[in-house]
Amino acid sequence: MEKVKVLIADDNVPFCEVLKKYLSQFDDIEVVGIANSDEEEILLIQKLDIDIIITDLMRNHKYSGLDIIKDCNQLHKKIDFIIISAAYEDINLLKDVKYAGYIRKPIFDYSIILNEIRRVVRENRQVTISEEKHFKKINILDKIINFLRITRV
Repeated sequence: MEKVKVLIADDNVPFCEVLKKYLSQFDDIEVVGIANSDEEEILLIQKLDIDIIITDLMRNHKYSGLDIIKDCNQLHKKIDFIIISAAYEDINLLKDVKYAGYIRKPIFDYSIILNEIRRVVRENRQVTISEEKHFKKINILDKIINFLRITRV
């Protein structure tokens, strides 16, 4: 099974380190990096192959997690975001943004994040399987149509 590549982006350094240590013990997850600033996060997004970014929504930096999510959405980067935030009202900022999950801080049980990562992966795989079935049906129909064209000539 291919590992899920996760980037942790939060300005709380101890939180990032503990989360990385926790997630690294699971065979299906690879923490590819930690970003403690928006600049680091942008650089790692450009540089690394990432499936999921666990990001804080609001930060005291030039860009917020929300800005980075919007930019990735506009660039159609195939990255899922799991948002972690202490402010409940932050959810109102997300109405026009594509994201995969939302978790409220404080987080005392890191298995909540693990379960959210696995839920997102499971849902993505289900979509991929249904898309593959759809394309297989289209391919079969194309072959039938081409066969009928050939035999009619």
